[in-house]
Amino acid sequence: MNRFFPFGRDPQGRPATLYTLKADGIEADFTDYGATLVSLRVPDRSGALRDVVLGYRDVGGYARNEGYLGAAVGRFANRIKDASFTLNGTTFRLTRNENGKNHLHGGRNGFDKRFWRGRFPEDGGMEFTLETRAREDGWPGRLEARILYRLEDGGLTILYEAVCDHDTPISLTNHSYFALSGGEEPGVRDELRIFADAVLAVDEELIPAGELPVEGTPFDFRAFKPIERDLHADHPQLKIAGGFDHNFILRDFDGLLRPAAQCFSRKSGIVMEVLTDRPGLQFYSGNALRTDAGKQGPYGPGDGYCLETQAFPDSPHHPEYPSCLLKKGEVFRSVTRYAFGVREE
Repeated sequence: MNRFFPFGRDPQGRPATLYTLKADGIEADFTDYGATLVSLRVPDRSGALRDVVLGYRDVGGYARNEGYLGAAVGRFANRIKDASFTLNGTTFRLTRNENGKNHLHGGRNGFDKRFWRGRFPEDGGMEFTLETRAREDGWPGRLEARILYRLEDGGLTILYEAVCDHDTPISLTNHSYFALSGGEEPGVRDELRIFADAVLAVDEELIPAGELPVEGTPFDFRAFKPIERDLHADHPQLKIAGGFDHNFILRDFDGLLRPAAQCFSRKSGIVMEVLTDRPGLQFYSGNALRTDAGKQGPYGPGDGYCLETQAFPDSPHHPEYPSCLLKKGEVFRSVTRYAFGVREE
């Protein structure tokens, strides 16, 4: 069953809409502000539905959303050093929206801060589309983006598409914060497994600074362990980021959908598997999360965590990284899937 409702007004007085999808025993809410995932309700081990993502009660919270809760992120997820890059001999200067120096998550007017056109397609799901002009936040070319959310096979599938009239770097993701207990306990008590043997180390500005093998470090999630176990370990990379905020390298990247991570809550029994065709998975443990206006009340550091499927951070400066370039007139396509189940233990 598909329905839509008023979702309040943003600070400029523009009305937002909340869209609800129900299919295959799962329910999800979205808003056209930021093409945002507001709620995702999945069955726990008793069959009761639990909302496993953090969010706000209305669009006002999302308009003040410094943590990007649930939002679509683009034109480029993560950071670009010095808010500039050179492409085809031209230097593009982007907005410096982090520490007055670097470019983060698409800039001051990124995809998360835009109203998207929403509709329920005849073949199912929830579709959002957006058009951006050339040089908005400094980006080259006029870009058209489409995001299709589907509830199918016990999970949420996200299809990203984009086309541009100019060559451009691109990296789209969803910035949901997960807590598989449904709010009964902080998300960092969930157990996590990541299929990666290395991460990108970061400098003091959280810009990539070389590859770091995970073996023997707090970043080793190759077997399930509670996120909070090593969250405050004595490791220089954790001190820089205030916790986990690193890109895990998914080896043998071939553009095909494959497992990147698995999560589990002993409280609810809910299991989530993240599948992607992207080369990187940004794991963020919610280190700076803080708001008094969450759906379930105040949120603080560690109440939720993000698993953002994306290109490597700062890719425009690293030709050795998997390409993030969308050529003029070509179509960018990417798929991320969050699959759910339960465990009895």
